[in-house]
Amino acid sequence: MRLILGILILLAILKLVTCQDDGSDLGDDGSDSDHPSDDLSDTSSEDAGTSDTSDGSDMTDTTDATDATDNLGTSDNTSPTDSGSVNPTACTALNQWYTSLNGTGWAARTGWGTTDMSTCCTWYGVECSILGQVTKIRLGSNRLQGQLPNNLNMLPDLTMIDLSNNRLYGPLPDTLSSVTKLQSFNANFNELNGTLPTAFGSMLALTSVYMRNNSFTGTVPDNWESSLTLTDLYLGSNKLTGPFPTALTKLTKLEYLVIDNNGFNGALPNEIGNLVNLFTLNLKNNNFYGPIPSTIGSLVRLNTLTLSSQALNGTIPDTIYNLVNLEKLDLSNNRLTGNLSPKIGSLVKLTKIMMSHNGLTGDIPDQFGSLTQLQSVMLNYNSFNGQFPATTAPLPLGFCNMIPNQFQTCPDKSVLGNVESLAFQCSVDCGLITGTTKKKSSGVQVTHSIGKICMALFVSIIALLL
Repeated sequence: MRLILGILILLAILKLVTCQDDGSDLGDDGSDSDHPSDDLSDTSSEDAGTSDTSDGSDMTDTTDATDATDNLGTSDNTSPTDSGSVNPTACTALNQWYTSLNGTGWAARTGWGTTDMSTCCTWYGVECSILGQVTKIRLGSNRLQGQLPNNLNMLPDLTMIDLSNNRLYGPLPDTLSSVTKLQSFNANFNELNGTLPTAFGSMLALTSVYMRNNSFTGTVPDNWESSLTLTDLYLGSNKLTGPFPTALTKLTKLEYLVIDNNGFNGALPNEIGNLVNLFTLNLKNNNFYGPIPSTIGSLVRLNTLTLSSQALNGTIPDTIYNLVNLEKLDLSNNRLTGNLSPKIGSLVKLTKIMMSHNGLTGDIPDQFGSLTQLQSVMLNYNSFNGQFPATTAPLPLGFCNMIPNQFQTCPDKSVLGNVESLAFQCSVDCGLITGTTKKKSSGVQVTHSIGKICMALFVSIIALLL
């Protein structure tokens, strides 16, 4: 009986100390957003429609089901003081929307469906100016279904349209060109197709375009270069193709450029450095190739840079370390080679760094230890070697993956700090280091330390002897 008990204890110990990595990578928590005010509904990346990698290198995407366009999908109607001044033509156009877009099935439809064409300023999701002009339509996430009527010429005073998260299909209507006062257009998460409208190129007040997660084809029209007021452009998760659109390099007021999960290809142009006001640049999961242009170092306001899942090659340009406001850097799943520069220590605001699945070599520079804001590190599937750098203070890591590399020493707990989940592999016995290994497949955490191992072995031996 004692012998059986001893064997059982020994088997339990072997289970405890076995840190078998199946090669699967632990992922990002998916909480990142390409826009600071997005209400995300990502299957992404960050991103519905993305093809995320198992190492969690997807930062964004994403996936902003409801973008920051002033409480989209809600309605705080401003009715005109003189109800008789409501434009009946606009009301008639909206009534056609109700008929064409399955109005009886809408989630909210207060006021809609009436025969009184002088009351539309009180209908759900409709806002009017003091003069009775329909200026805003907020019908996001409202179960609209069908093809938009070609009657936007009857709504010429619109400044904002939100139709996100519905079941709209087909191309955008030609009469969109009549809405010249438009400032914000949101059609995220629908089933729209056709080419991108040239109408946006003539809208001199346009600041925001959100059309991600649709099926648009072709490329960005050349005349969009005239949309000089544009600050937010989200075209991710469509079927767009061709080289990096030249028109985009002219939009120097852009702050958010998200064209991930498309079929763009070719080399990244040097003119990308013209976009000096960018906070977010997300080109993930396209077919761009060649080196990262050195001009990217001009984008000194960048907070998030996502260039993952391409065929980018060459070394990481030193100019990338000029981006001192960078918090999230994702270069994973490319063909990058060479060493990490000691200049990486200048990126002191970094919280997430993703460089997995490349051909990077050499030491991780000591300056890596200066990145005391790091919460997630993904350096797996490279060929780093040498010493793991010491740190000036424990890194506040929530996630770290360095499998496989060829480090000569493992990071110790003075480096790892408050690691919640850790996966690493070295050429020495990492079982001697206190840490936590979390298997993605089961979600089970196993804590191991030399003290616990020694105590368990001692108990097992005593049991066998007795």
